[in-house]
Amino acid sequence: MIMNNNELQILTGSALGDGHITPNGTFTTGSKHKEWIDYKANILSKYTTDKWYNFIEKNGYNQTPYHTLRTSVNDDIRLILSMSLKEKLDTLDELGLAIWFYDDGSFHQIDMRYHLYTNSFTEEEHIRYILPALMRFGIKAGIAKDRKQDGRVFYYTTIGKKTGAQIVNKALKKVPVKCYKYKTYHGNINDTLRNKFVKTTNVNTGKIIIHDSINVTRKYLKTHQEKIKKLIILNQVFKGHLIEYYYYCNITE
Repeated sequence: MIMNNNELQILTGSALGDGHITPNGTFTTGSKHKEWIDYKANILSKYTTDKWYNFIEKNGYNQTPYHTLRTSVNDDIRLILSMSLKEKLDTLDELGLAIWFYDDGSFHQIDMRYHLYTNSFTEEEHIRYILPALMRFGIKAGIAKDRKQDGRVFYYTTIGKKTGAQIVNKALKKVPVKCYKYKTYHGNINDTLRNKFVKTTNVNTGKIIIHDSINVTRKYLKTHQEKIKKLIILNQVFKGHLIEYYYYCNITE
């Protein structure tokens, strides 16, 4: 392929998300937000003509405006269609990940969780390819099941606030668009955790133990919760242990 990496990430991330590639090598993608289509079109400018854009005032069941990008026929784009699911996933970097989530993801503010609607993939494909690919970014995702009234079962990907939501958010916020701001949040997601992870480090041996909550730590060191909180704030050693909050994602804004 002669395309640069940004072009590759747009096409691969979109192919996993809302995009469609035809056998002859034409890429099509759409959104209710023109800003999102313009962003993709700007990166894919060498694959488009002046007729790349189409607008529908009332589209589908919701009868909402819909903007569409369509590229010219191109052999490079056709090669992406021939890639396996694993090859597409292996190609993704942080930009491709963000494209995928902006296309097919949702953010649930109540429990600070992301859903990635990977419904077109089987349970086996989730286990063998999608979950390991997300783990490469540090995202420990899970699989959820959606059973329809007619008995059909679909699977999608979930990312909790303790297991990678902050990593997803960080990737999304690097993409300069405002239309999908509702799929991101401000601040550090770890500040929303009721039970924060706690790291205790033995200052003599260097042994590190990660506890699920302050309550577990206070039992381990045989003291009370307020004492543990104060030790964390003051960064003081207690019973030979340095105590700190530990963030699974290990990312700051």
